[in-house]
Amino acid sequence: MIKVHDASMDPHTAEELLKQMLDAISRIETKWGASVLACTTDTSGESRKARRLLREQLPHIVVPNCLAHQWNLIVGDLFKVKDDYGVYGDMAQELITWLRSKTRVLAILREIQMVTIGKTLAVLRAVLTRWMSHYLAYRRLLELRPALELLVTMHEAHLISGGDVRSRRKTQIAIATIKNVTFWHALARWKTLLEPISLMTNVHQAA
Repeated sequence: MIKVHDASMDPHTAEELLKQMLDAISRIETKWGASVLACTTDTSGESRKARRLLREQLPHIVVPNCLAHQWNLIVGDLFKVKDDYGVYGDMAQELITWLRSKTRVLAILREIQMVTIGKTLAVLRAVLTRWMSHYLAYRRLLELRPALELLVTMHEAHLISGGDVRSRRKTQIAIATIKNVTFWHALARWKTLLEPISLMTNVHQAA
């Protein structure tokens, strides 16, 4: 890390970003004695324009798009397709949210895992700004499937009995999802679809 700039008070324009980019390049070349060969940003309109302006001023610098961001945009496009399998991505997110909100359920899940596999796996939540998080969250949910099915088999009545009407309804939906064989097949398909994209993202966001 060379420099972190607080841009909260700055105008969000390409010209302002260009000024910060030129300042960073100057700092690297004068203070560090290094040559800057490339500069990348995300793909917002202001960022693209700032890269174009930078190339006009410093034509020797390469200014590509951030490929890690490009791959993440592809993932976003995939989730926008609400086909027969796309709906199961939403179901997975709802199941993850329900699991992470129920400390008692998580405690029972940990006990089941310790008895059956001798270790515990955390329920992962997908976060949009973490490029690989959907793939990792879905892969982890698939790894937790045996423990989740055992959880429902052993504790379904107890799980449904607690909470208010709204809470019980969410619990019933989560249990139905865990019992849904088609859901697990769709989730495995999502994992297979996202895996090569995630691997490419990991390569492109490396140092």
